[in-house]
Amino acid sequence: MTSPARITSQLEMVAGEAAHLYDSLCRLDGEQPLLDPHNVAFMERTLAEQAEGYRHIWNRK
Repeated sequence: MTSPARITSQLEMVAGEAAHLYDSLCRLDGEQPLLDPHNVAFMERTLAEQAEGYRHIWNRK
């Protein structure tokens, strides 16, 4: 079982990443920013990097 300290640390990281992702969304440009190919590619890369970070923390490859 995972220790409470580790779970708390993971939740803090998730909250930080969510704030970072929200900040990134607020900086997207264009009339339909979520449909712009450049912005979509940026968000896909950002999410992939975050997923890799989580896999590393949770020791899942």
